[in-house]
Amino acid sequence: GILVTGHSYKALYELLKQIREIGLEDEVKVYTHSEMLPAHSYPKIREFKALYGNWGGSWVYQKREFSEFPGVIVGTTNCVLQPIKQYADRIYTTDIAGLEGVPHIDGYDFEPVIKHVLKTPRMKRTEGGKIVTGFHHTNVLPLLDKVVDLINEGKISHIFVIGGCDVPNPKMSYYERLTQLVPRDSIILTAACGKFRYNRRDYGAIEGIPRFLDFGQCNNVYSIIVIAAEPAKRLGKDLNQLPVSIVLSWMEQKAVAILYTLLYLGIKGIYIGPKPPEFLTPSILEELRKKFDLRLISTPEEDLPKMLAKGTSLSSDSPLSA
Repeated sequence: GILVTGHSYKALYELLKQIREIGLEDEVKVYTHSEMLPAHSYPKIREFKALYGNWGGSWVYQKREFSEFPGVIVGTTNCVLQPIKQYADRIYTTDIAGLEGVPHIDGYDFEPVIKHVLKTPRMKRTEGGKIVTGFHHTNVLPLLDKVVDLINEGKISHIFVIGGCDVPNPKMSYYERLTQLVPRDSIILTAACGKFRYNRRDYGAIEGIPRFLDFGQCNNVYSIIVIAAEPAKRLGKDLNQLPVSIVLSWMEQKAVAILYTLLYLGIKGIYIGPKPPEFLTPSILEELRKKFDLRLISTPEEDLPKMLAKGTSLSSDSPLSA
């Protein structure tokens, strides 16, 4: 088996294509890891027989999960860590990823990876359950009329956007608990690898609308913004007036752009955690608190009532108010 981690669907596609061209689709099974999970929802990638399943969760646990995986590992972008000895001799990087002492694949020529995997032990079949993903805005937009009707009828009381990056911090249990406590007549929109802490539950549905919608990678937050903003337009309100609460985790590295984007759009009352981003000095954090009501998480039991009471207005200079 080959395990592909990172964020590059292009690298995964090229690997699958080369396996098919060589005629090894029945011999070699390819697994996604962490942020590569949503690849299973893309038709052009799903058509490859070698794409078999998903292995593991977020990057936080990769050293244990990669050690348990008996095959070859390919890191495609960031969030791949320097390997430990248990798998250091069977990991490669490609694309923009690079690790000291780890062979790098240039130009998506995966011949060394494919030759290597043929020398590794065969995978043993295990049952690990199912995870639902693939709620890109192009798939969800046709359902919005029904969502708006359910909001008007009081059958959907609140929309929670709970997502962001995972981090080895005990306070990440906040997000696990919050997703357990949200009302049964609310829905959750999520993206990025923090969701692996709470995406294996069965949240059920509200008249056919799934209560838990996974929009994919951190790069897919744009889809969530589109979906959250569209009901506001149809209801004749702005986004801050809707019963929508945004709760983000670990806004560091490239995820900083997500927070900046939401603030640029004039969205207020965002919760962030498990601690303030390192780039936010106390004085800057205070200014953001004053202008955007940016909040740090406390406990789910304390924060949830405040989220359910949310309702303000966008400022006139927000792009969403146009």
